[in-house]
Amino acid sequence: MSAVSFRVKKVYFFASVASIGLIGWAVGYFGETNLPPLLPVVRTFALGVIANLFLSYALFVSDPKIRGEKLSCWLWLAAVGLFLAFMRPVFSGDLMEYLIRGRMLAIHHVSPYRFTPNDFPNDLLRPFSVWTNNPDSYGPLSVYLQTLPAAIFQTSIPGMIWSYKAMILVFFGLAAFFFWKITRLTAPEESGKLWAMFAFNPLLILMAFVDGHNDLIMMAFSVASLYFLLKKRPAPAFFLWACGFLVKYMIILELPFLALFSLKNLREEGRPIPWRKLLGFGALDLFLMAALFAPLWGGKGTFLAILRQKDAFYTNTVPYAAHLFLTFLRVPSDPQTMKVLFLVSFGALFFYLFYRLALAPKGSVSVEFFRSVSLVYIAFYAALPSPMGAWYMVWAVFWIVLARWPKPLALLLIFSAVGALAFYKRPNFLAIGGAFLYLAWLLIEPRISRHRSK
Repeated sequence: MSAVSFRVKKVYFFASVASIGLIGWAVGYFGETNLPPLLPVVRTFALGVIANLFLSYALFVSDPKIRGEKLSCWLWLAAVGLFLAFMRPVFSGDLMEYLIRGRMLAIHHVSPYRFTPNDFPNDLLRPFSVWTNNPDSYGPLSVYLQTLPAAIFQTSIPGMIWSYKAMILVFFGLAAFFFWKITRLTAPEESGKLWAMFAFNPLLILMAFVDGHNDLIMMAFSVASLYFLLKKRPAPAFFLWACGFLVKYMIILELPFLALFSLKNLREEGRPIPWRKLLGFGALDLFLMAALFAPLWGGKGTFLAILRQKDAFYTNTVPYAAHLFLTFLRVPSDPQTMKVLFLVSFGALFFYLFYRLALAPKGSVSVEFFRSVSLVYIAFYAALPSPMGAWYMVWAVFWIVLARWPKPLALLLIFSAVGALAFYKRPNFLAIGGAFLYLAWLLIEPRISRHRSK
């Protein structure tokens, strides 16, 4: 029995979440101007706050009483989140990039797919933009959503930042709500713990309340889509998936598995495939995409920011780390060959996981489905040769929780820490170290447990 009560752990966790605000204080007090922080004192301070957050999270969600935690508990997190939303971004400037492109539509009345921040040198947010020659990188629904804060708070930078993060908080709350319902469908005996592992995850908290990444919006649509798919309601499931796609395109990785899972459910129930309905749903989703893209369409510029990455081979990626390792061993290594090798390997794994799910026996489909999608995302992160942002890892968090891998909390802590600490060290080296740490724990922990039982 724990010497520390569950109530104390709970208070400690929420106090630790609130303490994130001290990072914003440190940035101002020490005069830090870079994103992410470069001053050693600020970096060390932020590292301590984040380490404390992870410790409090581990103590909170590992307590057996977490199983009885109610959905309303998340409102405490929302209250703290509304306070933290006043912080300016600390680890990434993406929020400012969203907002200046939102201002293009709201104030300058032009499409951010056709124009770039350099076209508006006198804009209020132009000094905060780094990707000044890039059009918007995201889907049209993201563009419309980022336009709202820019339209409401046209002359207030704090107002724009707070309102956008408040919107992120709403979507985070919707994700927590639908995930609560999912866990009651898929694992009622563990639903409280699984839900808490997701809803109070430190990586999600940092990406939502500190930097305000739109990945939380895509994630919310993905979670809601999965809920309706599990309820065998494909129309809203694929409509919500389409909404997620119109925020960030990489949700496309889920689509083949969602479709296969839905078809396998029909087959197991002995029901015919309703081709007419499927075509109708598909037509509706395509109409939604066309309707949102049409007013903003910028020709090649619509996807230019993505297309520019086709020749990328960045130093914060796993393929680059592999290239560096071979170079260290004095083994000839061509960067482009390494890049192609990783991408081909990802494609092969993708099709293998799809094939494996197709052959999964009745009764094991759900777990196989969750594990397949979580592995697809993890493999994608490992194969990606373009800049790897910690916020990308948001996409996989809820899939990893649902997959219930061995030692699930340890895996989630390591995975989330890789993202949360990416400001401090390159995520490729953190990810490789994290993989070895998880495998080592799988080998060592049973021995520790046997020793304790003696």
